[in-house]
Amino acid sequence: MEPNFSDLKFNKNQKSDLTAREISKGQKAIIYAFLINLVAIVPVVVLPSLNVSHNVGGYIILATWIVRLGTIALGLYGIFKIASELGWSDLAKLATFVLLLIPVINLIALLVVNGRATAFLKKAGYKVGLAGAYK
Repeated sequence: MEPNFSDLKFNKNQKSDLTAREISKGQKAIIYAFLINLVAIVPVVVLPSLNVSHNVGGYIILATWIVRLGTIALGLYGIFKIASELGWSDLAKLATFVLLLIPVINLIALLVVNGRATAFLKKAGYKVGLAGAYK
């Protein structure tokens, strides 16, 4: 007896759904990179007003830079996922990657890319919150 596939229905929006899932993964990475980056900037801003020795201050600054390097890597991953799925040119990807290396400007770049991802995800029927997108 051969299987009957006459009732089998295909998802016509499968490509769009797969794209939206990949974009939501990238967006989640960008959100985390943004929030961790904000936390890493706070000691740099607050440190001059505190009476901290140069040695301790140096270690704190070093620790924040290590954390920021991690957020750059996380942001690169998120931007690459989003930019690839949205069909951005290589020049646009490169420009965004370079912006991630500049302190404070990287936060703006992450917000802009997050906005583009949010717009796409909302068109695809996802709800977007602080923790990312969900259906």
